[in-house]
Amino acid sequence: MSIRPYKLINRSESEALTARLSGAARRWSDEYAAGDLPVSCRLLSSEEIADRMTQPEEWLTGTSTSGPSLAIGSSADWPRRLLGLLLAKHPAADRVDAGTLARELCGLALQDFGRRIVESVSAGPRAASGLGWSLGQQPTGIRAECGFVVAWCQIGADANLLVVLWPATVHPSVSPALNRRVTAPAVEPLSRALQDEVVVLCALAGVAELAVDELTTLSVGDVIRLDRKISEPLDVHVEGGSRVCAARLGSHHGRKALQLT
Repeated sequence: MSIRPYKLINRSESEALTARLSGAARRWSDEYAAGDLPVSCRLLSSEEIADRMTQPEEWLTGTSTSGPSLAIGSSADWPRRLLGLLLAKHPAADRVDAGTLARELCGLALQDFGRRIVESVSAGPRAASGLGWSLGQQPTGIRAECGFVVAWCQIGADANLLVVLWPATVHPSVSPALNRRVTAPAVEPLSRALQDEVVVLCALAGVAELAVDELTTLSVGDVIRLDRKISEPLDVHVEGGSRVCAARLGSHHGRKALQLT
């Protein structure tokens, strides 16, 4: 199933996703880092994304069978910073040598960080179980307007990570079908992002078929018989679109009106 790009448009969705990211980062820190380190994650605006995307020098990308799911960007010395974070209580932490073995170990820890993020914002452990990881340059095509979500995560003073989530990864955690409570109404209110938009509704009284010669001879006073009775509800359409509801024709304070049924 293809997932169309999803753009966060309201505060509740943004807060929910931020909480999931922060929770995953906190759980990772509690397991790997020494001490109770401060952890924070926040979503970046479109302007911040354009600025921050140029800062990381190395990227760890997690890819599933359907394509990239997540990418983590950091500075070129991320193994040294991460190893120092993991060994914060070690008396020789300031003399840590981030050699080949240390780089591999820190890479595994960073992969686990990515898996926890994907599990938190997607459909659980299965979503991250088959990820393959590659270390390299910045992935291409990452733009907020295409449905990507970019977050800035800080763990302690040294671990600053830029986390990029692809639209298909984020979709399960912000999909209205998954977030809607069972007791919620069938149709949710539009977000405030759409409150200033104008929607034109048209009521269709009925349809009639006329031969061309009948159409050309119409004059004032002729009666055209429709395909429904006056007592039947009218179809209400969004202008240029499909039917959205039914209504009965009436009057209100001296004006023609529709009562939605």
